[in-house]
Amino acid sequence: MGDKDIFILDDDPVFIAMIERWVRTIHPTVRVRSALTPEGALAMLKAYPTPTHILVDLHMPQANGLDVVRQLTPHAPKSRFILITALPTDALEEAARQAGIQTIVSKYQLVNYLDQLLKNGNANPGLMKKP
Repeated sequence: MGDKDIFILDDDPVFIAMIERWVRTIHPTVRVRSALTPEGALAMLKAYPTPTHILVDLHMPQANGLDVVRQLTPHAPKSRFILITALPTDALEEAARQAGIQTIVSKYQLVNYLDQLLKNGNANPGLMKKP
């Protein structure tokens, strides 16, 4: 799994710490980086190699995750974008597709999704449906 590199953008430092700790414990060869703001994410993407997967929270005080993905995509053209939200909806799926997001994952399903993704290389080829 050493070829995997996850980047997390979420405004909740506790959520980020939980996901980082889980990934580093269960999948120790996977690199994990994070940012709390869209500006921090952009600076990180400019400074380091493009991650294989970028997780972006939908609801942040500074910005909407869909808009953030549109801003980050030119700086990470080979990354797979994963939108994380508490409640995926059909309308959100369509908006996500238009923004170039390959996957939507409920925050409640994120650990299981990441575990499958990091073990198998693919947890779900398309957008995930509501729980």
